[in-house]
Amino acid sequence: MKLFPVQCDPPPVKPWHVPIAKIRFDEIVDDRWDLTMRKVIPLIDGVRDVRRIAAAADVSLELTKLTLRHLLYYKTIMLVDMFFFNNIYAVTPLIRDFVNNVDNMQDECAAYVLAQRPKAVGYQLCRLLGTFGQGRTIREWLRLHIDDGQVGVDGLDVRRLVQFGVIKSLLRRVHKFPVSAIYVAELAEGKGVEKGKGKGKGKKGQGVDDGEALEKYTDGRHHFDQIITEVNLGEAEIMRGLSRLSAGDVQIVYR
Repeated sequence: MKLFPVQCDPPPVKPWHVPIAKIRFDEIVDDRWDLTMRKVIPLIDGVRDVRRIAAAADVSLELTKLTLRHLLYYKTIMLVDMFFFNNIYAVTPLIRDFVNNVDNMQDECAAYVLAQRPKAVGYQLCRLLGTFGQGRTIREWLRLHIDDGQVGVDGLDVRRLVQFGVIKSLLRRVHKFPVSAIYVAELAEGKGVEKGKGKGKGKKGQGVDDGEALEKYTDGRHHFDQIITEVNLGEAEIMRGLSRLSAGDVQIVYR
């Protein structure tokens, strides 16, 4: 009798998640696999989010999420956040393992993030990863190292460096949440429930310009990745919409 391990249920897959393959799918996929699976898998590139994968594969979003959750169950993929230069990451205590080069982590990182491998880059990579922090966006982090002349590693892929840090738990994402004290108070009194049911999707002419469609996201439970995905707008446009709510009542909370 052959026993198979019982896996825990995988976490929910959200439209703003970015799947990363942990195995070489091209070596195991064959024509007998489910059609949806065969359409989705080639689009898992560590860059596209779930919503974009669904659109490119011409598969419904819900079916795409179900397919990716199936792959998560068998631990063949992992999920990370969308990459924006406005993202903020903080260093975790596990950075000490990277500094001490546990399991040759520095060499693994160099192979993952550099187009051309120099002879010795351990110190530079430690410095680069160690200077992520609260309140500093990736854009500001990059400018810091350019101004200091420290980004001297040719062929460095910043996105893959961040991705490596997240995969190895060296970095954690600091999300931005818009919070309106007025809207939260209305929800507590039961007044904001009906107002918060608007869809808020789309471009101009659908309430985003005046901030109305964004109000339901200001209860402190929705981060910017979710808002960007659901209203299909950039962060700058969302910030302009939020600024029109309740005379600037909205505050941005980082956590």
